[in-house]
Amino acid sequence: AEVVKSRGGGTRVMGGIEDLIVLKTTQSSFECFVGCKGGHVEHDEWTTLKEAKDRLFSTAVKSYWTYSSDTAPFNDCYDKVKHSFLTRFAGDPVKGVPSPAAQQTQYQMCLAALEANNPHLADISITTPNLHYNPLSSLVTPPSMHAPNNDVFYPIDGPSGYITSKAALRRAKM
Repeated sequence: AEVVKSRGGGTRVMGGIEDLIVLKTTQSSFECFVGCKGGHVEHDEWTTLKEAKDRLFSTAVKSYWTYSSDTAPFNDCYDKVKHSFLTRFAGDPVKGVPSPAAQQTQYQMCLAALEANNPHLADISITTPNLHYNPLSSLVTPPSMHAPNNDVFYPIDGPSGYITSKAALRRAKM
């Protein structure tokens, strides 16, 4: 948290979450964006990921928000922001929720957090760098490491997307 009090001015209170690591194993895709046949731009030298209808989607969420007042229910708001992020990222444990793009998922996370905390949050910013995992070849791993469906993945430290945004709900003027 951060509290700023100016001489002769109001108090500004900010809260946040850092390093909220989330991983989604289904209902996440990366298709028909830049650099794919039929996409908006069919060639892009910077797109390094192959298209995938279903892929692992992981990120380390970092988010900060500004409270609308210095009397907001801070702990309640924190809990609601975190719950909103997890719900919009992964969804119900049984049904999940589709994520057609990391950017769209990030937008839904921000919107849900703002709506759940209305009127207590003035704005929210979020950063969700992609954390990528590649399949581990079954030819190089011992049989004892093989999962029943042969899905064994390892994290990579290569280039990835770094997505940031800031959002606020419009407030009616009185």
